[in-house]
Amino acid sequence: MKDPIRIITEVNRLINRRGNLNSHNKDGVDIFSKDWDYLILLDACRYDAFSEHVDLPGELESQTSKGSSSVEFIHGNFADRELHDVVYVTANPWFERLVDSINASVHGHIYCDFEPDNVTSAVLDAAEEYPNKRILVHYMQPHFPYLRADADKFHTGGDLQTTFRETDVTRSEMWDAYLDNLDLVTGEVTRLFKELQGRFVVSADHGELFGEREAPIPNRRYGHPRGIYVDKLVKVPWLTYESGSRRRIVAEPPVETESVADSRVTEDLRDLGYVA
Repeated sequence: MKDPIRIITEVNRLINRRGNLNSHNKDGVDIFSKDWDYLILLDACRYDAFSEHVDLPGELESQTSKGSSSVEFIHGNFADRELHDVVYVTANPWFERLVDSINASVHGHIYCDFEPDNVTSAVLDAAEEYPNKRILVHYMQPHFPYLRADADKFHTGGDLQTTFRETDVTRSEMWDAYLDNLDLVTGEVTRLFKELQGRFVVSADHGELFGEREAPIPNRRYGHPRGIYVDKLVKVPWLTYESGSRRRIVAEPPVETESVADSRVTEDLRDLGYVA
């Protein structure tokens, strides 16, 4: 029998997406229309968690995301676009899975393991290799899995909703582990601020629910279901910080990038709690 909570989510999604006529949140910001040299995405980072917990230099505002999930965010920002002034350094497998079907292209695309220090190293290399491109950075944290939490306690092979339903983990424990993941990744952001120059923006693709209610049917959920456009999921941080000289951006045809096996993408999606 299907989980009734997930059934209600599907109804909410149909309402919010107008019967699936929309692939994403039409009210969200176009990230590529904004002024930045480095846009750093923290996956599943809520605005309230960032504003109350993160201590980074810069000016903090909020924006509305084009999605309550990475899939919607990618559809909304990348589909049918030639973004040839952008190099995308990402640990998020969804772009790799979707790029051909959404008719998107970037100048360069670098796919990383999801440990945050690996992403940072790839960004520093990309900044040197592509001095006249905008660098879009996509860390997987604070998204589940929680890297410094008890793996046996948290990791069920499913998403946050499954973890909360099938384990004795409390909301408080889950929230603390999420904030610890946020600490981990903002340490890497600090490193980028110190080692690179230009105009930085730190934001998120979407937020996360920890038992808050969906809308319009007030269904309590964990995670980030698609098509649920409540504040905890689509209100994201937008921190602007500028240091040193700006990059001089030039659009050029895409370079050839290393292909990634579909089996690896599928495995990475499973490790992140998705059924791929």
